[in-house]
Amino acid sequence: MKPRQYIDERLAKSGKLFYSQLPQLTMIKNLILLLTICLTATSTAFVSVDLAEWVPILLALAAVFEFAGKYMQLDTRVPDLNASAGELTKTLLWWNGLTLIQSRSPSKKDELVDRTEKAILLQYEHMAGSTIQFAKDQASAFEAATSSEDDNKSETRGGGGGGSVTSGVTMPSFAG
Repeated sequence: MKPRQYIDERLAKSGKLFYSQLPQLTMIKNLILLLTICLTATSTAFVSVDLAEWVPILLALAAVFEFAGKYMQLDTRVPDLNASAGELTKTLLWWNGLTLIQSRSPSKKDELVDRTEKAILLQYEHMAGSTIQFAKDQASAFEAATSSEDDNKSETRGGGGGGSVTSGVTMPSFAG
């Protein structure tokens, strides 16, 4: 594949996609923040005018909006998307600044692909990081639950010595 074709099909399309998503996601993030603040402030005002029975509804709505923002991972997604879009722009400017001889060099073509793919993958790193962290948390919770079960079993059997009952389950190791 020629460099110009790669730029048109991969770099430019990804850049356009990222830049088109940024305004929408930023607006959603800011709107959720505004609604959460307004609902919380309104609940405070309702308490002061003796409408306290409406406060749980307002706070529940604020919690729903807060959950939606966390679910969409807007706190990390918007900055990562912005960083990816900026990196793609830098890569395109770098490529356009090369001389004709430099742009024909295989090492510069490899660098173009490396920089583009790293920039595109940058926006997905936080999703993978969240997934790995969730798996670590689940593994820790499972280990804690099985060790407390093992402790309970050894206490009921009168085996309060130093031995512990092993369940035969091997947990995967998540090296971070």
